[in-house]
Amino acid sequence: MIEVSLYGNKVGILEQRKEGIFFDFYDSFRSHPLPISPYKLDPQVKMTYNYFDSMFANGMPGIMHDSMPDGYGAMMMQKYFRQLQGSSIVTPLQKLAFVGTDGIGALEYTPSQTHEDMFDIDITTLPHVLKSEFEGSIPDVLKEFIKRPSPGGARPKTSVLYDEAAGIMKGGHTKNSTKSLVPWIIKFDEDDSQMTILEKLYQDIASNSGILTSESKLLYVEDEVHFAIKRFDRNGAEKLHQATVSGLQHLSHIETNNFSYENLLTMTQQLTRDMSQVQDMYKRMVLNVVGANHDDHLKNFSFTMDKDGVWRLSPIYDVVYNTGPATFGEHFLSINKKVSNINKKDLLKAGQIVSLADKEMNSYIEEVSDSFSDALNNITSYGLSAEMIKELKAGTHYMLGK
Repeated sequence: MIEVSLYGNKVGILEQRKEGIFFDFYDSFRSHPLPISPYKLDPQVKMTYNYFDSMFANGMPGIMHDSMPDGYGAMMMQKYFRQLQGSSIVTPLQKLAFVGTDGIGALEYTPSQTHEDMFDIDITTLPHVLKSEFEGSIPDVLKEFIKRPSPGGARPKTSVLYDEAAGIMKGGHTKNSTKSLVPWIIKFDEDDSQMTILEKLYQDIASNSGILTSESKLLYVEDEVHFAIKRFDRNGAEKLHQATVSGLQHLSHIETNNFSYENLLTMTQQLTRDMSQVQDMYKRMVLNVVGANHDDHLKNFSFTMDKDGVWRLSPIYDVVYNTGPATFGEHFLSINKKVSNINKKDLLKAGQIVSLADKEMNSYIEEVSDSFSDALNNITSYGLSAEMIKELKAGTHYMLGK
C-alpha cells in the first residue's frame, strides 16, 4: 500500500489488489479538497478508482502515473532494481516508492525509498557514465544516480542542483536547494551536438514569440554540448504540483490522434480561465507546425496547480525539430481533423473553438513565423552543422505567416 500526499496534506491510498491497482481519497482530504485532477478524479464522489478508470496506466490514476519516469528514466530505474536490489520484476507501486518524495511535481509517496543526501558531480565524466551500459560492478557515481528518480523522456538526462554563477553542480534531493543551488534538468549530448543545440534554438524561438519559457542554456564541456533547463516544478526547495495532459485526461501519450489541439485549447480555457494562457497555447500549436515538431504528444503539454488550487499553463518544454520515422511524418495531435499538411486555414479554424478572432490568430501566426525566420537568419551563431541548417530550412514551415 502507498500513501499519497500533496502540499503536506494526506490525499489517499493506492493499493494493489488481485484485480489491479485501486485508489481511494481519504475522507479528511474530501472535506477540504484541492482539484488535483479535475477531469478524472473527483474527491467529492465517494468511490474507489480501479483499472477501468485508467486502463492506459493499469489502473493507476493518471496524475500518479505521471510521477513515474518513462524512456531513459525508466531504464535507469530498472537498473537500480536489478543491479542494486536483485529484483527483475517491479510493480508500479514499488516504482512509486522509488520516486518517493522527489519526483516531478509535488505529489509524494510513502513509504519512500528516496535518498536525501547530496553528492558532487563532475560534468566532464558524468554523461559518459550515465549513458554507459553496465553489468556486474557499478561505478560509485552511477550508484548515486540510479538510486534517485530520473526525469522521463527518451534522451539521457538527470535532475541536478546547479549553482550557475559558481559553475557548481550537485546531485541529490531537491530539498537541499539553496538560494544559489537550484534544481535544473540536464539533457546530455549524444552522438553529436545537434539535438541539444536544436532544443535551445527552439526555446529561444518560443521566448521570442511570447510563449512562456523556463530559463535554459547550453553547457559546453570539452567537445560536447549539453542542454540545461531550470525546473519549473520547483521554486528552490518548494514544490509545485505538475500534471501532463495525458495524466489529467487518462489518455495514453503513445497513441496518435486520440486528442486534438482544439481539445487542448478548450482544456486550457477551462483549467486556467485566462485567455492570455489560451493565446499562449495557440502559439505553441503554431510553433509545433511551423517548426515541424511532430513529437507533440500528450506528455509534452503540462499544467501546474498551486496550494490554492489555481491551475496555470506550464512553461513550454521538449520542443524540437522532429520529423523522424517514429512520427511517420504526422503530428500526434490533430488540427482541423488533420495530422499532416496543416496550413494556415487549419490553424485559423482551430482557434475558433475558443473564440479567437481571425485578426488575432493571424498576428500570432505571423509572430511565431517571424521569430522562426529571424532565428534561421542568425542560425550560424548556434553552431549547427551545414547539413542540419539545410534540413531545417527545407523541413520547417517558417513562411506560413507570410
